[in-house]
Amino acid sequence: NLNEFYFSGNQINKIENLSTLVNLKKLYLNSNLISKIEGLENLVSLTELLLNSNSISVIENIELLVDLNTLVLSANLITTLQNLSTLISLQRLIISTCLITKIENLNSLVSLLELNLENNQIDLIDNIDSLTSLNKLFIRNNDIKTIEFNKLNTWAVLASNNGNIRTSGNTDNFNTSTTYT
Repeated sequence: NLNEFYFSGNQINKIENLSTLVNLKKLYLNSNLISKIEGLENLVSLTELLLNSNSISVIENIELLVDLNTLVLSANLITTLQNLSTLISLQRLIISTCLITKIENLNSLVSLLELNLENNQIDLIDNIDSLTSLNKLFIRNNDIKTIEFNKLNTWAVLASNNGNIRTSGNTDNFNTSTTYT
């Protein structure tokens, strides 16, 4: 009947022996030595998964976690946004401080409210038109130089590179003299 499992800040290098925890809602394995996402296929009741500050390079083996609403993979070695299409309940996706260069493969995340891609290597806000529920976008400390506001729909929060971004498109709902953080 365990609902929450906090095992952060240990020397765990492999996710294993969790298959009987089928009622688990929250799993915190941040700040470990994990290099591969695995061993989670039976945890279909998970709503929160924190794997930040590990050594993960590929987002994989989470397709069955369809009830997941929060996924945190910050401070890993991830280069590509992938294998997220089945996570249709996902509301918060935090993959900051990684090696991501392109926003992609997020089209099916129609429930996404918050997207945090700060401290990556992204140079263009693109492939986000389908994220109509999104109201928070954190994209500070990337290589973005221009934002087309007509692509941002009704997003409430835009954290940029120290306010040094040129804007184009319809900015009627934004005060461009204000730095949004």
